[in-house]
Amino acid sequence: EKDGAVASRETYAKLRNNGKIGPGDVLNAAIGQGDNNFTPMQIAKYISSIANGGTVVKPTIVKSILNSDGTEVSREELEKYTTELSDIVNFANELSNIDVDGVQPTNHILDIKNVFRKDEVQPSYDREKILKNAPSKDAGCVSVPKVVE
Repeated sequence: EKDGAVASRETYAKLRNNGKIGPGDVLNAAIGQGDNNFTPMQIAKYISSIANGGTVVKPTIVKSILNSDGTEVSREELEKYTTELSDIVNFANELSNIDVDGVQPTNHILDIKNVFRKDEVQPSYDREKILKNAPSKDAGCVSVPKVVE
């Protein structure tokens, strides 16, 4: 596993508007792209730790992979998929070698603006009408069985 890289404030200052991080930067970081460099394994560990309430799960190697019909994926198929995935990762790594000094950031065809509205209290739906068809209710809410221990 290689170390990932998170862009410094100085890097953002060079590449972005006064170093400000925008919504697009956050989206890119979430999938390991943009000015940050994360490996797929690091993203998987990061997302799984959030899903597991902060518990970091150590990835494991599987012995076999099954198709949806329960049959084992053949060695040939695994080698094919491994080669294809490796080619994709290698191509992405080649892109990081491109010299972009002096290249202006890409312009957007639409103006970038804050799409979030002001949070204001507004009339809601009638709670009784909403709960009318619920199979089970408790304290004005839909009651569902517990599925996570």
